[in-house]
Amino acid sequence: AVLCPGLVDMRVAIGEPGYEYRETVASAARAASAGGVTTMAVLPNSLPAIDDPALVRLLRQRGDETGAISILPYGAATRGCAGKEMAEIGLLREAGAIAFTDGTQAIADARTMRTILSYARGFGAMVVQHPEEPSLARGGCATEGELATRLGLPSIPLAAEAIMIARDIRLAEMTRGRLHFGHVSTAEGLALIRAAKARGIAVTCDTAPPYFDLNETAIGDFRTYAKLSPPLRAEADRQAVVAALADGTIDAIASDHAPWDADDKRFPFAQAAAGGTGLATLLGVTLA
Repeated sequence: AVLCPGLVDMRVAIGEPGYEYRETVASAARAASAGGVTTMAVLPNSLPAIDDPALVRLLRQRGDETGAISILPYGAATRGCAGKEMAEIGLLREAGAIAFTDGTQAIADARTMRTILSYARGFGAMVVQHPEEPSLARGGCATEGELATRLGLPSIPLAAEAIMIARDIRLAEMTRGRLHFGHVSTAEGLALIRAAKARGIAVTCDTAPPYFDLNETAIGDFRTYAKLSPPLRAEADRQAVVAALADGTIDAIASDHAPWDADDKRFPFAQAAAGGTGLATLLGVTLA
């Protein structure tokens, strides 16, 4: 048994509003309670996206109504999480948004990202990026390499993560904004973050248990439960994540909880949904 304060999970995707068939606030609260999580930061990738102050207030209220968890909503960085037009960051912040992100999607346009970093800085807010260059990642479902080739799966090069991290570190340096990368999973990406921290740039990052507990062999013969975004990596990258946890390069461990209906996982691997549950197992897997 482990006795500790309630956990704060800084990366949770739930279905409410709009995708309640995947998960509701109530079911997420039950999973969180099972894993010792009492506060969760919720991504804005709902339907509609959390780009309206009223939705920020609603999510906070829905968490309070459970009596079990507190919800800290992320505000969408762009309208509809579409990556084109900056959302009303000031109003979202005033309503209680803790930071700004497009969640499971990268903010692809560099000019837009620069504007968001600059504007968020004025409100003392952090910008959270999904570190994956989307044109390189488009259509891929496994890490580029021998395993993906053998299984015949469309792949994503490791450089897709590093390219986005390198670009946004430079933008953070230009704007003096606060930048955080979610679920970092490659040795090259971690090396860039480590070097940026050494230069005094305001950059932080997290990872999730699959990236230090599993490697790409977990997909085996097309096991869709192990299809994640970003995809699982080779053993060398897994070891790099472990080392970065040990030396403090990685600032937090988040569950990256992103549940799907079972039917969404029953498709062939390339077509199956990417993501999995993690709230209930966050602490157990981390301490294992």
